[in-house]
Order: sequence, then structure tokens, then C-alpha cells
Amino acid sequence: MKRCVGLGSLIFLLFWANLSPAMDCRLGSEYYHRARSEPDPARSIEWLNQSVRVCPNFNAWYMLGLMYTQQKDTDSAMAAFCQAEDRAVSSKTQALALARRGELLARTGQLPRALQSLEVARRFHPAPAPAWLEASLKSTRIKIHQSLITAADITQVFASGVQTSRDGRFAVRPANAGAGRTGLDTPCALGRHP
Repeated sequence: MKRCVGLGSLIFLLFWANLSPAMDCRLGSEYYHRARSEPDPARSIEWLNQSVRVCPNFNAWYMLGLMYTQQKDTDSAMAAFCQAEDRAVSSKTQALALARRGELLARTGQLPRALQSLEVARRFHPAPAPAWLEASLKSTRIKIHQSLITAADITQVFASGVQTSRDGRFAVRPANAGAGRTGLDTPCALGRHP
């Protein structure tokens, strides 16, 4: 009898442990949907932070990045888009997060890095790329041609290695890629943001 109770308790605990992440993600999904329907941006950010705390996923991190961008909190937006890229499940979602980071880099005057991020995002995104991505890429190209760029910035762009899409379908290697280095030379790759 004791063995049956012990075995039943063990099975219950294993079953409960397997349901826990699913229950957390249901709660995270509920928080995410509350954030989407919330008219107050500050409250929406609170709901999204709760969502990523219980169930980190691409949609919640991406939307959090958009909300921080809207609130002009560049550092938090950059960190959120980095998290979104880490949780991307396809080259398309990875491209969206990468492109939004590229937009933020352009806004902060980091044009070579912005152009690099936007170019890679456009290559990773299945055709047709969103109009906002094409417009941002065009705008960054124009700005970069109108500005002076230091040799160090140019070297940094060419020294970055191969960037491979999340699903492995695409790989981008800048001309003269440095040996032994991988990933884009962006805040996420450098570990400047969580």
C-alpha cells in the first residue's frame, strides 16, 4: 500500500512538473493579451514585463521593444529586441527583431552598425520584406552616404563574421570577414544588453 501511495505521489509530481511550464505560458499569454488591449502604454509595459517574466517568448519581447521604442527608452528597447532575437523561431521573426535593432542603432547615430543589421535582416526576411524595413534601410543608406564615417567604424563592420538565420536557411558573410569571429557586432552579440 505504501508503495502505491509513493508511486502515485511520484507520478503526480512528475505530471505536475510537466504542466508547470505550460501553465506559466498560459499565464504569460494572458498577460500578453492584456497588454495588447491596454490603452495606457505604461500599463501595457507592466503587463508585458509580467508576461516575459513567467514565459519569455518572441512575441512578448518584440512587443515590449516596440513599446519601449514608442516611449523613447532606447536602452530598454534594444535589450528587449535582443531578447526577441534570441527567442526567434524562424528567420522571419529573427529578421524582424534584427531590423528593429537596426532602426534603433540608426536613431542613435551608429549608422554602419545600423546598416549592417538592416541589410542582414532584409536578407533573412522572406520576400517581400515589410515596407517599414525597406524604408528604414533606404533612409539609413542615405544618411550613411551623407555622413563621415571613421575608419574604425568601417573596419568594425567588415570584421564581423558570418551571421546565420535561426532556421539555418540563410547565412550572410560580409566581405573580408575576420577569421574566428561570428555574429553581428551589435549590442546583443557583444553582451552589452541582457
